Amino acid sequence: MAQDRTMMKSDGREVEEYTHRVWPFRVQGETEDNQIAFPVDICETEDAFLLVGDLPGVTKEHLEVRLAENELTIKGTVKRDLDRQETAWIREVPGARYQRSFTLSDAVDPAKITAEMKDGVLRIRLAKAEHVKPREIEITG
Repeated sequence: MAQDRTMMKSDGREVEEYTHRVWPFRVQGETEDNQIAFPVDICETEDAFLLVGDLPGVTKEHLEVRLAENELTIKGTVKRDLDRQETAWIREVPGARYQRSFTLSDAVDPAKITAEMKDGVLRIRLAKAEHVKPREIEITG
């Protein structure tokens, strides 16, 4: 536990290195211009990793989840449509573009990734590869 507190006080590089030893993927925080790196929670069950992200205002139709090589990229867009008959005097609620990328390790089975979007919350289930799942060892003799 003392090591965890030390890691929390350390610079970002040490925290990233520690996190990569604990989690089977790396988080890419940088985005292109005008894009927001939305917040995520990452949890683990016995057979999968769960990534839950808040994407307020994004609909399923304006969401893209893509796996290329070992990089999982999530992009979403919020469209603000004004009636063409109206003149916008003040526009304080702009559209938004969200993006996050995660580099997956071989602990994730890429063929068993599923995604669900509901009420602005994206849930991605990353099934664990068989070689990292716990298993019972038969004792002989």
